[in-house]
Amino acid sequence: MKLTDRIGAVLVVSGKPRVQASVRAAISAKYGRVLTAETVQEARILVERERIGVMLLFTPLKDEEEIYRLLDTADRRNIAAAYIVNREIYGETVYRMDGRNVYVLAYPLQMDQVLQTTGFLCQAQHRFGIMKAEQERLRQQLQDQQLISRVKCLLVERRQMTEAEAHHLIEREAMNSGSSKREAAARILKEL
Repeated sequence: MKLTDRIGAVLVVSGKPRVQASVRAAISAKYGRVLTAETVQEARILVERERIGVMLLFTPLKDEEEIYRLLDTADRRNIAAAYIVNREIYGETVYRMDGRNVYVLAYPLQMDQVLQTTGFLCQAQHRFGIMKAEQERLRQQLQDQQLISRVKCLLVERRQMTEAEAHHLIEREAMNSGSSKREAAARILKEL
């Protein structure tokens, strides 16, 4: 399984077809699915329509003034981005990209640097996905515990049960119905 199967495609944005072709050939062999775009506008359309995990932007681009809108869209979609610029504007670009989730590189680059950067961004995206899934699992677990606690409090208040009795009632309801404690608590809440 290629890493891009888990994080989404790699998008290569370059106004030079030769750069697109060489980067695509090198990256696809190692990382899997690679999409290309010649302009920022084409890239924005792909970002909106496709599942993309990493974006490599090679300057110059015809509509480079739109780059911030593309980067904002990429940021909202949690796409890791590398922005490759001429060495003369590297310092200025790093300054302008401060606060954005963009890794800035300067031309000239060797292909192994592009591969290494792509690998780093793919791994970062993969780890981010794992952390995001764990965060969602913990959020759901917290919500479940809050619901169960709320139902226990209502049982104590309305049915004059002890906290232990309320807990056992929820557990017994879950076991008898073959459901989770959260689902049992939700059913009991509807009855209260």
